[in-house]
Amino acid sequence: SSLRHHGPPWRAIGRAMFGASKADWEREIAVPDEAWPDLRAWFEVIDANVPTPIVEPPRNFTFTIVTDASRWGWGAIVHSDAGVATLQRPWGTSLQGWEHLSVHTEPEAVWRVLCLTINPQRHADVRLLTDHQPFVAAWERGYSPAAHLNGVIGRIKARFPLMSLVAAH
Repeated sequence: SSLRHHGPPWRAIGRAMFGASKADWEREIAVPDEAWPDLRAWFEVIDANVPTPIVEPPRNFTFTIVTDASRWGWGAIVHSDAGVATLQRPWGTSLQGWEHLSVHTEPEAVWRVLCLTINPQRHADVRLLTDHQPFVAAWERGYSPAAHLNGVIGRIKARFPLMSLVAAH
């Protein structure tokens, strides 16, 4: 529809809500009539609940790590022979105002969980699962057009020379 190409008006509401207070999320809103076809289409996809196969890599990993980041901080689930651990930490002031941008926070979450989990002086085969496709692509290529992403990749390679990392989205 023409609404999709020109940007529906409710996207502006979504952008405004991104930085809104918790009280604003409790407000009642009127859903514009032109939004209902898109909402129905999304509901049909969700309601179908089509399974997505997970292809297991043909190797044993020392660690399987799942990461995610938010404006508040980062979290991870770490699976190893020792069991399953969960980690989470706030950013505090460490990201110097970039904590609201996932292009910065997601790779930084990877860096931080590796620092807390992997011994840089021992070999480790690590499977990393992240929802940040640019990190996965950059890791596979060995570089990124984005300087901050190259910085994270450089830090990882320098600190963990004995680690084999397979990243997946």
